Amino acid sequence: MGRAGLQIRFGATETPFGPCWLAATPNGICHLQFLNPETELSISAYLRSDFKQAEFIPDDLWAESVCERIFQPLQPSAKPLSIQVQGTDFQCQVWRKLLEIPFGEVTTYQQLAHKLNRPTAARAIGNVVGRNPIAYVIPCHRVI
Repeated sequence: MGRAGLQIRFGATETPFGPCWLAATPNGICHLQFLNPETELSISAYLRSDFKQAEFIPDDLWAESVCERIFQPLQPSAKPLSIQVQGTDFQCQVWRKLLEIPFGEVTTYQQLAHKLNRPTAARAIGNVVGRNPIAYVIPCHRVI
């Protein structure tokens, strides 16, 4: 995704879980991570390594408005949020399965492995869940 001319809007804001850093392309949210002092600088470096030729547009007010939609119930007129992730086929399959976990429910790495017809892949699935680029939106917190 190092395409020249790609614009990535990013910003930091507060959430019910503490400060977060959010980034999106015109196609959707591509990164959401909760911050601590050690991660704040590494996030920028991480995005710049994945999107080498992109133009980065800082916008904390945008991040605040998007996070309000993420962390508060949707209003009936609100347009659904879009996400854009890049990863291997396996990673994308795992992240799609995470999106299928109903609100308020949990699953295990082993259950995800069976749902993906890969019963011996629980450890690999755990690694993919840990690399989730869009925390909370892709509900990795629902895997125990």
